[in-house]
Amino acid sequence: MAAMENTTYTYTVSVDDEWVRTQDAYMPAAIYAKEIGLKQPGDLFYHDGKLYLADTGNSRIAVYSVKDFSVEFFGGEELKEPCGLFVTADGSVYVADTKAEAVFCYDPSHRLRQTIGRPESELFSESSMYRPCAVAVSSSGNIFVVGDGAYEGIMQFDAKGEFFGYFAANRYKMTMSERFQDLIYNEAQKEQLFVRTPRPIDNIDISAKDLIFSVTRSDDRVGITYASTSDDTLKMHNMAGLNIFANAGGMKEEWNFTDVAAGPLGNVYAVTQTGIINEYDKQGNLIFTFGGRAYENDRNGLFTNAAAIDLDEESGLLYVLDQERALVQVFYPTDFANLTHQAIAALESGDYESSESIWSDLLRLNGMSQIAHMGYGKALFYQQKYKEALTHFRIAGDVQYYSDTMWELRNDILSRSMVFILVGAALLILALYIRSVLRKKKKVLSEESAVVRELSPAGRFARETAYVKTMLRHPLDGYYYLRRGEHGSVYTATLLYLLTFAVYVLDLLARGYLFRAVDINRVNPVSIVIMFWIPLALWLVGNAMIGSIGEGEGSFKQIYIATAYAFAPYLLLTPFKVLLSHGLTLNEGFLIRLGGVFIIGWTVCLFFLSVKEIQRYRFGETLKSIFLVFFFMIMVIVAVAIVYLLFGQIVSFVNEIVKEGIYRAHQ
Repeated sequence: MAAMENTTYTYTVSVDDEWVRTQDAYMPAAIYAKEIGLKQPGDLFYHDGKLYLADTGNSRIAVYSVKDFSVEFFGGEELKEPCGLFVTADGSVYVADTKAEAVFCYDPSHRLRQTIGRPESELFSESSMYRPCAVAVSSSGNIFVVGDGAYEGIMQFDAKGEFFGYFAANRYKMTMSERFQDLIYNEAQKEQLFVRTPRPIDNIDISAKDLIFSVTRSDDRVGITYASTSDDTLKMHNMAGLNIFANAGGMKEEWNFTDVAAGPLGNVYAVTQTGIINEYDKQGNLIFTFGGRAYENDRNGLFTNAAAIDLDEESGLLYVLDQERALVQVFYPTDFANLTHQAIAALESGDYESSESIWSDLLRLNGMSQIAHMGYGKALFYQQKYKEALTHFRIAGDVQYYSDTMWELRNDILSRSMVFILVGAALLILALYIRSVLRKKKKVLSEESAVVRELSPAGRFARETAYVKTMLRHPLDGYYYLRRGEHGSVYTATLLYLLTFAVYVLDLLARGYLFRAVDINRVNPVSIVIMFWIPLALWLVGNAMIGSIGEGEGSFKQIYIATAYAFAPYLLLTPFKVLLSHGLTLNEGFLIRLGGVFIIGWTVCLFFLSVKEIQRYRFGETLKSIFLVFFFMIMVIVAVAIVYLLFGQIVSFVNEIVKEGIYRAHQ
């Protein structure tokens, strides 16, 4: 088998979650079955040195030897439109025929052994379609059939052909407009107006461990409108039908997958109609993507209409069927792909030292590869090298493994430091007790020195800053004294605003990695400033304006000072939440979320009380005033946006006039 020049690039996902070119993973090697007279072939399956091809247009199955290039045909008597097939370990062949509405089972000698027609079971509805288009068989002999247009899911039959239900159906995903329609229409109207049907599964394959892989295209069939699926287009199901890939958020997928092939390492290959071939690991992480469509001429490694994919698990060769050109293209794995597979295999088998070494070599070849950092981190993790593993999981953006590693690292640190922690806690309690005793025995400051301290600028500033604690314990009393001017000043309020902004930045950028809201490397400092100070300024101005219109008693100075103290819960408690986020894992993440809700809720209550007490409103008047303030804020933002757009158009118009004038002046 001679290698050909590669016609496409190989890509993977970078640590920045973007496409990055990497070394060639697969190279085009040969073309098979071009001269055997295939007509619109629909499927292929590799088994024991032979390619089984569903010769759909000729209503037969072709068996093509990749060793001596001989070919034989069978099934021409009973087959009408074979479009899916599967070959078991003993050589039995299962063919899904859409037009014949049956699954035909052949023995290893290609003699018809069994025909599975339309199920006569109470579990199979009379209105359900039975047009088999894909088939797979488990190691126990259970038969799984995909029906063309069968949105109920994958049909299950036992080895005798008895139907026993569906599983792994796609779910219907409602749009926002449909949710709104559900609120205003009754059930009778819904039945007349809406036909909400989930998309049917298009193709399947089954692994040696009886895990079923399925693909679902997201385009609309001619004459039929399906809802988009709420699951991924590529799914891996356990025997209960649950999608194991559902937890692999952010999978790099395509909308037009036509076939899927299970690999020997838990990996899986999926091909699109346009010839893009993606390889994933068992967690749904993209390993490689290559291939593509031939637009102008027939180029090896490119496709006009890729219909099926399978592989030789021993050699790693990939076989891809081009339906329009009626041929099979072969790809062989390069040393780079084999090295990657060796790293995955070593990791799966528990040989973590070898896996670590291989992943390290791969990282030297491509340090931006996300999958390489994940694999290297896992090899370190299972060797209990938690600190190093933590670094690579963070680079790869693998939050789940980062959380698991952090859990183990935290437990390790606690187990080694427990004695010191207990001794330190005991000493701290003892020190606090001694301090309280000494304070009771110590002579209290004289009234004169106390008065001097209170009247000094530093003392007054410290007292006004510490007044935030009063706002937490007694907010009504706190606002009462603020309104009377006995506490608070513009200077202190300004400092509190600056401190609150610092805490806002801290909360935004300094949380633990697992709970960080933004990517530090991509954050815009200007947007941070705008998101804090602009709403605050609009709130202050709007509050003062609405208060003056609504006969509120608060001045702008009082509103300015009272609003600053309303940030007290956020100012004092958020740093503790940020600190806590560095020691928690995803399992305890609810504590961070609960703490955030508590802090924001408390702060909102103080904002409400600040409006009520400073403006001397009743409860209903306060709600009305806050609503009007928010309306004012929205209107100002909209007005500024409109002015900005109009200003851009005016500048563009003036620029065109100037250019026109310069052009005419030079004529």
